Amino acid sequence: MALTVDNRNMFSNIDEINSDRSTWNLKAKIIRLWQVSDFNRPNVPFSVEMVLMDSDGAKIHATIKKTLIYKFKHDLIEGKVYSFENLGVASNNGGYRTTHHPYKLNFQFGSFVQRLSNCDIVKSPFTFVPIAEVVGGLYDTDFLVDVIGFLTEIGQEREITNQNGSTTKLNVISLEADGHKLQCTLFGPYVDELNTFVGAGDLNNAVERIDICPTFVKNFESIIDFSRPVSIRNSNHRQADALLKCRKGVWYLTGGFKVANIFGFKKPTNVFLDFQFKDNQFVMIQKRGGKTSPVVKSVGDKTPVIILSSDEDDDDHEDDDDDDEDDDHDEDDDDDDDNEDEDDNEDDDDDMLQFLHVSKNNSMHADEDDLLRHYNFDIKITESMAYTKQVLHFPNKTSKHVLPAKQDNILMRDVSSGRVISCTIITSSRYKNERYLGDGWYQFKDEFKLNPGDVLKCSIENPPQYMNVMIIRAASP
Repeated sequence: MALTVDNRNMFSNIDEINSDRSTWNLKAKIIRLWQVSDFNRPNVPFSVEMVLMDSDGAKIHATIKKTLIYKFKHDLIEGKVYSFENLGVASNNGGYRTTHHPYKLNFQFGSFVQRLSNCDIVKSPFTFVPIAEVVGGLYDTDFLVDVIGFLTEIGQEREITNQNGSTTKLNVISLEADGHKLQCTLFGPYVDELNTFVGAGDLNNAVERIDICPTFVKNFESIIDFSRPVSIRNSNHRQADALLKCRKGVWYLTGGFKVANIFGFKKPTNVFLDFQFKDNQFVMIQKRGGKTSPVVKSVGDKTPVIILSSDEDDDDHEDDDDDDEDDDHDEDDDDDDDNEDEDDNEDDDDDMLQFLHVSKNNSMHADEDDLLRHYNFDIKITESMAYTKQVLHFPNKTSKHVLPAKQDNILMRDVSSGRVISCTIITSSRYKNERYLGDGWYQFKDEFKLNPGDVLKCSIENPPQYMNVMIIRAASP
């Protein structure tokens, strides 16, 4: 007589999963859960994807195919712990892999899922990779990556039109850590999350937004260059840049993390920004002991000063408006004042006053545009580009400021489909900043059937390994 053993209660660790068995049982937490839409029918799900993590912190990817979504979708919640039984196993190959595990799991009709309400897995779901490793080209780009850093810049939010006529929000942010900078492109709901995060003004989590007096822009809009960052300088002739932004009619500066970092502000600090009437320049004046002696010029009834204060002074804003029209809050300003702050901390832990002046020899160069804009550009398809072997040229400033001199390849990614095509970058022999796409570009334009009048909205990532492209189709005649 044959004996059978019921292994329903035999659970394996994720690191033990391999191809020696066709099915596996495990207990794990769903740390990421998302739905992939059908390419041709965006409202129809194609699959449900997830990343599972066990109590040892090991991770593995799992997939529910379209035909089985109905069976499991109501049972699964991100952040909860489950027992999974009778999951199939397959090799983990290809690009965009969420884990380094050599295998991945597939739900089957006979798979069994049960939530473990009395069990929790508290290990961090993140495996952070240093930004230096990412930008240095050491990271295997077949795998998705977790990064962490100071949010130093937020680009201009824009909207792109998909091939099916729907629209998608897009924004580019910058993260910095240990002297290295990385740009990340956010799409769709992640742009909304970013706006909510920044708008909350929680200084325990982010100091990105620097509020300014609403009358400042109105009074000086005729001499402010809104296409360039503003420059904030200190007595050490260090400079930090911030961007003027407007959201729902309210003007503010972005770059609070960067400003606080550069000046070494470790606590709420009041500062004055003295507008210099040219080149978007400000002199930073710190405040100490409740009294100040800034040297400020006036133009009629318009005082060219922005007063920034921390969130500890929020309750005083309304009272201060009468005395200082440009009162604001934040511990920001894009400047590098580490030494100055250390000296001030030794002298006084309370409010500070130090008048900072700017040397005329350190004025901001007129051609130092906002580098973020060079990562984003539009290409309109001409008849020659559509019907002949004409190449796709990068804007000269993109070639100069974004693409490394020796870079000879970039991955062109269609945002709507996720399709990636490797393209050769060629440098013209007559001018080093004249660079264009050769092989790969022709495959891209043919595969996506580009026509005259179509517009390619291009956004290069930092590091510039990928160029994300949104195709805006020309209106039918």
